[in-house]
Amino acid sequence: MKEQEMTKNKSVKKTGTTKKTEPPKRAKARYAVLEVLSRIEKNGPPLPVRLNRVFEDLQLNEQDRALATEWCNGVLRQRSALEAWLGSLYQGPITRLRPEFRWHLLMGLYGLKYLERVPAYAVVFEAVEMARTKFGEGAARLTNALLRSAQQSEPPILSSESIADNLAVEFSHPVWLVKRWLTTFGEEKTRELLQWNQAPSPLWIRVNRLKIEPNQLAKLLTDEGIEIQQSDLLEEFIQLVGRVKLRGWKYLLEGYCTVQDLGSGLPVVILDPKPGERVLDLCAAPGGKTTQIAERMQNQGKIIAIDVSEKRLELVREGISRLGLDCIEPLLQDGRTYTSEELFDAILTDVPCSGTGVMASRADLRWRRQESDMEELIQLQKELLDNAALLLKPNGRLVYSTCSLEPDENEQQIKNFLNRHPEFYLETGTEKLSNLRIDEGMWKSWPPMNHFGGTFIARLIKRQ
Repeated sequence: MKEQEMTKNKSVKKTGTTKKTEPPKRAKARYAVLEVLSRIEKNGPPLPVRLNRVFEDLQLNEQDRALATEWCNGVLRQRSALEAWLGSLYQGPITRLRPEFRWHLLMGLYGLKYLERVPAYAVVFEAVEMARTKFGEGAARLTNALLRSAQQSEPPILSSESIADNLAVEFSHPVWLVKRWLTTFGEEKTRELLQWNQAPSPLWIRVNRLKIEPNQLAKLLTDEGIEIQQSDLLEEFIQLVGRVKLRGWKYLLEGYCTVQDLGSGLPVVILDPKPGERVLDLCAAPGGKTTQIAERMQNQGKIIAIDVSEKRLELVREGISRLGLDCIEPLLQDGRTYTSEELFDAILTDVPCSGTGVMASRADLRWRRQESDMEELIQLQKELLDNAALLLKPNGRLVYSTCSLEPDENEQQIKNFLNRHPEFYLETGTEKLSNLRIDEGMWKSWPPMNHFGGTFIARLIKRQ
């Protein structure tokens, strides 16, 4: 079928008496996924935040929330393969299809191939009904034809002379990113990383030791039949292996723990904040590291937590309240221009970055990030570091961290900083995380090997 069936939809008018009916089963979940996917490449918050907002708007129940989350992440992780499949079924370039309708068809193809909890006949029927309601009769006919053809076929196996093109389709990543990784890491490690990004990442929580010890919470969870694994790297981190309904979970609500990836917790360990110190978190939102600093300081001292976004700063305030902390002062400021008469004992500069180390947990990020972003991000990181240097006491500790795997944002950024600031030097300062140390005062994780998000950390000391 041709595109004209799709483009006629705007003129299609329903006739007859309008009858109010109950929405089809799973309709709300479908609408939620389509709403998020159709806006995924626009600027905005991370995928989980987008999903939660739509869930609240549509008042989804727990079952539909779980289905929509799986569906949305799955389509994003398999996007390139699904687009190749759609291209083999549709008579014409799929770019001729309206973007929102194209996402709708990709959802249907994902449902047929990967969504085991929904029978194939239901995937087709519900997709056709949704197309009829949202896009018109022509779109419904096209949806029916394409999905029924898909039931009789398999996704095509594409072969190109370009390794990057083949890997980009096989693992659904942008070609520019695959090419970059092939240059940086080589084919074997690139394939390893791409494969890691295709599976949901482990779910970690950080125990609030001001309220409960890790072993105590671990026992409570085990007694409730929740499968867990305690970290041998950071004792306050516990992996939730079994399925847990986090919304409304009592241990989160009562401040016993925080959802935080293990890799995200490493920079605070290297910062080594102490009770009574004056500490600056230069890019604080959403607040996981800020509250981790406060817990390690035993809620004693002063933490200035600044961020440029009021909406994101509200997340910091929520975490402070939930965890029962009172040593943190959130401030709406730009970390590049923030000034303080009183200098700091320690500064955490956890900068905005490409996020290439956490693309397993953020399936949307690979499609939202553009190659042109890199230069702008590197400049922003430079400016944040330079301002942090002015705010630190002599002999103070400055920790720079990213969730990126890119040398330009990591090792090279630190090399350039030291060239500009000879008053600083790298110092390891601790034997902790020795298996992740790549050089004096620098640490780096590799997600497929370490089984948590990628992170880079540098610890810098300001000379007397």
